[in-house]
Amino acid sequence: MMKAQNISKNEVQDTIRFLAGEDTLSIMEKPTSPDSINGKPISRSGDTNINQLDWLIEYSTLFFIIFGVLLVSVGGLIYLLIYNKLKAKKQLSKTNKHIRELKDQNEYFRSERIGLESKLQYLKAIEEENDKLRAVCKRLKQQLESKAPLPTKQAQTTAEHSALQSSTLLKANLYADAINDGEFYNLSQQPGDMSVFELELPDTLSLSATFKVYSRAEKRVIDRPNYLAGCEKEVIGNKSLETIALGEAHKSGERWIIDKPLKVKII
Repeated sequence: MMKAQNISKNEVQDTIRFLAGEDTLSIMEKPTSPDSINGKPISRSGDTNINQLDWLIEYSTLFFIIFGVLLVSVGGLIYLLIYNKLKAKKQLSKTNKHIRELKDQNEYFRSERIGLESKLQYLKAIEEENDKLRAVCKRLKQQLESKAPLPTKQAQTTAEHSALQSSTLLKANLYADAINDGEFYNLSQQPGDMSVFELELPDTLSLSATFKVYSRAEKRVIDRPNYLAGCEKEVIGNKSLETIALGEAHKSGERWIIDKPLKVKII
């Protein structure tokens, strides 16, 4: 059967060659390209547009992924910078606060040291006076026991001592840094850098005194009126300090208690 078909096909081709010639047969036998019609290329614009759209989608997706990664990275860096800056600022604030506390403690201990040194000097002065008084009492006792008048030279010595004692009892000043709970704080016989008040005693053995603002502390008091705690003050300006009425105090043991507050006006 297959052989018969092949013979028939060969016979047909021979007949066509005979009738139309070899050129016509070659054209008929040449396969037609699926991309051309009559030898002309077929336009595939639809396929080209689809390929361009796929390319655009792929690169757009890649662009947004890269942009997102960069955005997250930049955001992270900005967050870290802000966080570190706030952390450093907080640490600096703590450090400054600690420095201020140390300065306050140093100032407090310095004031305490000055106060202790002043008290030590005061005690030494009292001890010297006591030694002199004991010597005088001893001589007076000897005089009474012997019931004889003092020699002229010894009488002169006693008179000189009495004059010296009188001069030491004429007037005395004390200085205080502040008033705390109705009494003076950190009293001393000599003024210090932190002295604010000056007490005037009639003599060294007096138990009462008047007080005012220490002259060298007036500028500090004008700048910071809170140094006048325990006083009656009227603040109008910041140029000068005027004393309206002196304060009064009395001694109780080792303390000086306020009886009448100091009245001042800052104008």
